[in-house]
Amino acid sequence: MNNTRSICIDRSLVQLARAREPRIEVKDGANSDFEIFWRIYPHRGSFPDPKKPARLKFEAAVTRGVDAGEIIRGAENYRATVEANGTEPRYVAQALTWLNQERWNDYPETADYRLRVGMN
Repeated sequence: MNNTRSICIDRSLVQLARAREPRIEVKDGANSDFEIFWRIYPHRGSFPDPKKPARLKFEAAVTRGVDAGEIIRGAENYRATVEANGTEPRYVAQALTWLNQERWNDYPETADYRLRVGMN
């Protein structure tokens, strides 16, 4: 699929997701940050993508000291890559797998940047 439009996830998407979410009282913020992650992460359509185990893995990463913003940024960039490549939903990683394998480290830049420098 030749997609000529530029894919770029605006940081305002995160701000919009935070503004729309109901205020949930949590001690460490991981719960509300997970909801932002879940809204941004590219999902698999009708294919399985269980939320509860992904939430537990997200919370475990945050508890270990991983910055929730880093995970969310990686999810934004992964989504941009999925959209830029036209990846079929069944080939999108389950959120649990993506978190378990710490793939936020694999997507520090946007897909647009990766395409410009030939790292596709």
